Amino acid sequence: MRFLSEICPAGISLTADLDSSEPTVALDRMLIHRVLVNAVKNSVESIGAAAGHIVLRTAPCTLEIIDDGKGISEENAHRLFTPFFSTKHTDRGLGLMLISDILRRHRANFSLATGPDRLTRFSVTFPQTPVNK
Repeated sequence: MRFLSEICPAGISLTADLDSSEPTVALDRMLIHRVLVNAVKNSVESIGAAAGHIVLRTAPCTLEIIDDGKGISEENAHRLFTPFFSTKHTDRGLGLMLISDILRRHRANFSLATGPDRLTRFSVTFPQTPVNK
């Protein structure tokens, strides 16, 4: 959390609502760290120079990053994870492609959308790994 908070400039707060249970999920910590960093950076860029808020929320096998930035238009929503697609003029469009590749390798279900409440949610659900006894 400390590292992710450092990504957020003044005016953008990051809070965590973390579930304390420990479900068994097989994942590569370094790769999931990249997912978190890229997703939080995207939230920061969406909020821009305005004041805003990002929430990192977990539940068993679930991760969610919520922001109150500009949001995603319906027009762009279906193209987000396409290679070389970006709504930013100086971006190469590889960040979300990297995220999708990492999450697919983890067999996770994921989505990124702006809801009617005008909050953008990046939601990830990991498959639970059976515990061998």
